[in-house]
Amino acid sequence: MIVSRVLATILRRVVPNVRVEPTSVVVRMFMGRYWIWVEPNPDYWERFKRTYPQWKRVACKYKVLESSQVPFGSCPVFRAREDLIN
Repeated sequence: MIVSRVLATILRRVVPNVRVEPTSVVVRMFMGRYWIWVEPNPDYWERFKRTYPQWKRVACKYKVLESSQVPFGSCPVFRAREDLIN
């Protein structure tokens, strides 16, 4: 729960106009892929990508999966938890 609180605080500061609660922020892993689940999803990631148009360049530096590099709606997905956190 502490990790969720810290992530929620960071995510709220990054995109302050989207409501983010600690209980709705989870680092998920499925089939060797990691991402941060934020409710309401995908609204958070859509606003994030509009606010930070350089997101793809930074995400590529940390080996984001090509399939998650869509312009809006989808959250960035990584193969390693360390890459996601970085």
